[in-house]
Amino acid sequence: MVYIHKLNQLTPKIADIESVPIIRIIKKDFSLPVKEEVIKKYFSPYFVQEQDIEAMKNSLNIIQPTLEEFKELLEKKDPDYASVNITRAYKLVSEVQEPLLLNTHYAEGIFTWQEEFVKEATLIFNSLPGARSHEKKIELNNKLNVLFQKILRNREFTFAYQDIIHEAEFEHIASLKNMISDGFLFYIKMEEELNKINFNSIKKRIPLDKLRHSESLEKSVSGIKNGVDKAYHINMSMINWAVLFYSYVKFLKGS
Repeated sequence: MVYIHKLNQLTPKIADIESVPIIRIIKKDFSLPVKEEVIKKYFSPYFVQEQDIEAMKNSLNIIQPTLEEFKELLEKKDPDYASVNITRAYKLVSEVQEPLLLNTHYAEGIFTWQEEFVKEATLIFNSLPGARSHEKKIELNNKLNVLFQKILRNREFTFAYQDIIHEAEFEHIASLKNMISDGFLFYIKMEEELNKINFNSIKKRIPLDKLRHSESLEKSVSGIKNGVDKAYHINMSMINWAVLFYSYVKFLKGS
């Protein structure tokens, strides 16, 4: 999409703008009556995949053990570690847990509903151009609202992203992974900071077992990041799905 790059950017006005080039494409090869397999072909690029749900579940399983490891490091009060940074790492990982769990439930709900969407969308698409009576139009609009609400988690034409994975978690977990790789968990001496000594040099004074533990934590955070990335990708796909669906409806209502 051209104008939507974040989860909070979907609005009816933006959807109208995004739909213009999409409708141009629709006009080229769309014909009625349309079959279910055609609808599935149009929308399946945005469907939730079973492997994405598994990735999110795997990440959820990593979170609690990772939090316990950070907690144990804090309790040791080891001068080689930066307790403030470990506390920060703990906070960033803990903040991901509930949104990722809710996102997993949301994705599972979409996954089991996708085939129903195909059936409903096929019926609606074939009925929209011929809907003449006020009652029939209301009936179809109500059916459309149910579908949009399922995709967007919202009665309004915006995506309800606030309690699931959004940009904050997506960016924070990626930053944490990179920071741990750069020695974020370790105490950096004043002279090392002032002289801008890189971590590869600082590593030489840190015991090997502690470096390996940091690498293990980085791997755990990377595993958590994998699920967060999948969740965020799914959420952006839902917006793409909604805009494409909106474009077809707008086209058919104008037919």
